[in-house]
Order: sequence, then structure tokens, then C-alpha cells
Amino acid sequence: MSSIDREYYILKREDSDVPTRLEGFHETRERDYRKVPCAPDSPPLAFFNGARRDNRQQGIAALPEPRAVMFDGKNLLVRKPIRDSLLERGVSRLHAHPAWYVHDDKSLHDDYWYLGFSEKFDCWDRELSDHESEDDEEEAAVYTFILDQQLMARTPLNERLLFVMGGCYSPPLVCHESVLPLFLGQGRSGLQAIVLPEA
Repeated sequence: MSSIDREYYILKREDSDVPTRLEGFHETRERDYRKVPCAPDSPPLAFFNGARRDNRQQGIAALPEPRAVMFDGKNLLVRKPIRDSLLERGVSRLHAHPAWYVHDDKSLHDDYWYLGFSEKFDCWDRELSDHESEDDEEEAAVYTFILDQQLMARTPLNERLLFVMGGCYSPPLVCHESVLPLFLGQGRSGLQAIVLPEA
């Protein structure tokens, strides 16, 4: 393991006593937005907490404010300041579209952006990482990630600030330490960050 491995964090959904499961309204579910960028002039995507009914039935009180970051698979719903900061840094392989979120109390929050990843970044070292696969064609199950030092050194920082790991089964969302405060500094962020060698 080198120092660069400790510069990266795996972002995961926060283990919470108030579950949040991002779910699109009907018009949003009809659109192919997860992997393909939405047309710039198309309407905002619209979401709500799909766990709201279950929470209510179990007597779980709603959060006073929606989370600053919510997961949709490996994609994210984030507040506008987070999106703006990521775009200022030139994060690559990322597409963004305006979004609305209807909170559990039915209040509308229109300052969100949906962030999707158009491709993955395969940058883990096959020799040093702890992994297994049945054959070379199959995506590997990776138990411990060690980054490919040479690939990372020749890749511009903006292309490795925030990415979905490629070449593996159940790929994680990975974040560089320089942008981590964007996600953790917005109140109840809705995520947890685990340094890569310990994930």
C-alpha cells in the first residue's frame, strides 16, 4: 500500500435510524437518466423517499430536513453547492441534471442535482489487490483495493477526484480526499466515508 491509497475514500449510504430510499416519481421513472445524460432543456428529475411509508408504519419520525446527499445506486442526488463545487473542479465522467425532492413532510426542495456517471474508472492493481474471479473475462470480486500507482500518477487529478471503480463486481463510488469535505460538510450528509485500504 502507498500513500496515494490513503488519499481515497469509498462513499457509502449512511447507516441510519431514519432510512431514506430514493425513488423517482412516475414521470422520472419513465426516463433513462441513470447512465445517459438528460437533455439540458428537459424537465427536472423528481424524487421522494420510498421508505417513507415503512418508516411511518414503524413509528420512525421523519428527519426535520432532507439529507444533503442521497444515493441512487452509485449515482447521487446532491444539493446545488456540492454540484457547483464538483463542476468547478472539472470532475470528469460525470453528468448532472436539475432535480426536485419531495421530503417526508411533503415540502418541495428544488435545489438538488442528480449526478450520474457515464463510465467507470478501472484503476485498481491486479497484482496487489485482494481479489478473485473465475476467469479473465469476469469482473472480479475485490476484497481490498490497492490502486495502480503508475496509472494514478499519469491521470490528471480532475479525472480521479470522484468515480465509480471499474473492472470489479459491485463497484464502489470512490472519492479523493480533496473533495470529501464537500460531501461531509453539508449537515446530515447521508453518507459515510471509509478510507480505501480499510474498506
